[in-house]
Amino acid sequence: MPPRPTAAATMRLRAASQAVTPNCKVASRKRCGPELPLWPGYSPLLAAAANGHLEVVKLLLAHGADLHAKANDGKNALAIAEERKHAAVADHLRAGSGSIAS
Repeated sequence: MPPRPTAAATMRLRAASQAVTPNCKVASRKRCGPELPLWPGYSPLLAAAANGHLEVVKLLLAHGADLHAKANDGKNALAIAEERKHAAVADHLRAGSGSIAS
């Protein structure tokens, strides 16, 4: 059984998963950086990409989220967005990534 997420991780997960951009901004100000994992192997960028939240993806990338970070299954944000048919998110990740492979 994976460890329970911390309160900060829970806030980041809700913000990234539900496209609550103001909460993402608060999380950034509270030093809950875009690369702090929500739980092992899953970052806020991966959650936002999985849920198709373009504005949250943009916010996380602006705050230094790693485009190349991978989930435990080896998929990066682009692969997840493509798999879930979130074309706008996938296009943005592809455009901002240079040559990221899905």
